[in-house]
Amino acid sequence: MSGLAMQFAEWTSGVRAASIPVTATEAAVRAFIDTAGVILAGATDDIAPVIRNWVAERPRADGTIVPPFGLATDLETAALALGTLAHALDFDDIHPAMLGHPSAVLVSVILSLGPAVQARGEQALAAYVVGGELAAHLGRATAPLQYNRGWHTTSTIGVLAAAAAGARLLNLDPPTTAHALGLAASAAAGLRANFGSHAKPLHAGQAAAHGVTAALLARAGLRAAPDALDGPRGYLENFAGDRVAGAPVVASLGARWELADPGLQVKLYACCGGAHRPIDALLDVIQEERLTANDVKEVVAFVDPLVPTLLVYPEPTTVAEARFSLQYCFAAALADGKLSPGHFTPASLGRADLREIGRRVRMELHPELATHKGELAFAEVQVLARSGARFTRRVDYPKGSGQRPLTRIELQQKFFDCARMYVPAHDWSLALQAILDLRTGGSVAAVVNALTVTG
Repeated sequence: MSGLAMQFAEWTSGVRAASIPVTATEAAVRAFIDTAGVILAGATDDIAPVIRNWVAERPRADGTIVPPFGLATDLETAALALGTLAHALDFDDIHPAMLGHPSAVLVSVILSLGPAVQARGEQALAAYVVGGELAAHLGRATAPLQYNRGWHTTSTIGVLAAAAAGARLLNLDPPTTAHALGLAASAAAGLRANFGSHAKPLHAGQAAAHGVTAALLARAGLRAAPDALDGPRGYLENFAGDRVAGAPVVASLGARWELADPGLQVKLYACCGGAHRPIDALLDVIQEERLTANDVKEVVAFVDPLVPTLLVYPEPTTVAEARFSLQYCFAAALADGKLSPGHFTPASLGRADLREIGRRVRMELHPELATHKGELAFAEVQVLARSGARFTRRVDYPKGSGQRPLTRIELQQKFFDCARMYVPAHDWSLALQAILDLRTGGSVAAVVNALTVTG
């Protein structure tokens, strides 16, 4: 086996856990904390009963447990369920180079497959890192092209990262790992047209499930074309065009650790990442100037050219659409001085005051941002008060990003807030500790058990 898949596989299989920088490993731990929390919160979404029933219809007595439901099923169904729950609220982390959500996919792979192979902390964190690095480096080369073509990179790039993480957990050799990547490439899919629907979180679940399947089938002996990634009519040509070569991606792996720099963006708002810079800017204005919704005549958000293609529901009719509505997010923030997961509910969506406030919000391209450059650029928000005063704030990096990271306490508080959305009275500190124990040899099975609370 040769070609780009083999080159990726040699790195994925060959990088020693001891050679992974502490900063990258710590990023993996933080990703587990955040993703575990949003999985629990996702179990309160209206998609959760459908996913729970899907799992229940595929029982397997000796199968992997799907937290938080406590149901045993096959590995692929578990990965699909976990990935979908992790992305259900659009509250899971982002890597800016990927233009997508790596942890919803990768943590789901590890939580489903990890107990089956009795993975300990070092194995789990290394699997996350190799998958996350592959996603980020491949994303830096291809994500803007894929995104502009209408593909959802959480799925199209995430499935390769999932296969890499699965292969690492299964301890596959480089040739077998290369076949897993080639098989996964044929499962790459996910349309941006489905943003604002239940299909979007399913993209993360499908990427996780297909990655697990590809790794297992490769181990069983299924083979892919050696040039499935970089050959004619292969992954790169179909998803990113003939302008992208694989060699720079391979060369960058291990030379720069993307999980450390620029790092992951942990979300503070349960909505599309394209809205986070504008939301931060608006909240800065209303908090610093002590404005209420009644004080505000109009708000204009000046944004990156990619943002209007993401936030496409000015008057959302469903909760899923509200997560992709700048008007709705701004209205909730103006009305209540904050934006919380509780705003993304049918009751909040039905508020007449939010509909009225949303009509005062406009979105325009920033004059300095004629074209989208790849990663999202800054946002600037201008608030016109009824008094005639005008207030402007610019945000280059959102809170929670690598440039403005959450503190350890803030990250853990998000985990607890999310977990209590599922079972408020439960002591979730044991689950947090099980995740932290991955740094010192704890098991993935212990994490799964601690996240499973059905009473």
